[in-house]
Amino acid sequence: MKLVVKVNHQTRAYSSDSPSGCGSSVAPLGGFSAIFGVVMEVSMRQIALTLIRVIAFALTLALWMWVLQQSFSPLVNLVCIVGTLLVIFPTVWIGRKLLDIKPTIEQVEWVTTVVHAILMVLLGIAIHSTCIGIVC
Repeated sequence: MKLVVKVNHQTRAYSSDSPSGCGSSVAPLGGFSAIFGVVMEVSMRQIALTLIRVIAFALTLALWMWVLQQSFSPLVNLVCIVGTLLVIFPTVWIGRKLLDIKPTIEQVEWVTTVVHAILMVLLGIAIHSTCIGIVC
């Protein structure tokens, strides 16, 4: 396996196929430049994606906290358990179809982010509803 790292505008390659198991460097990095000299190329798309992930996680936690404070009837709890579990398959299926339409890295990142956010909400609500009446 090979790892390529960009350091101070120079490309360095590393191989993990060495007999020592530690990986031998094809072009060794020197001292602190290996730690502090790595040039991080971050695009606006990556920043937006990270921001969306953080916002989705915060909204998920807020929704979970709201659900925790509610006292639903047993019928509503049953609907939450069964309903959320039934919605998981279509969510994953739609995500898969979106990836089949445009199988690019960017599409994979965005679809995965949205599908995971939806699944976090659904599974959190199902777990909470399951715990009603049981000490969790």
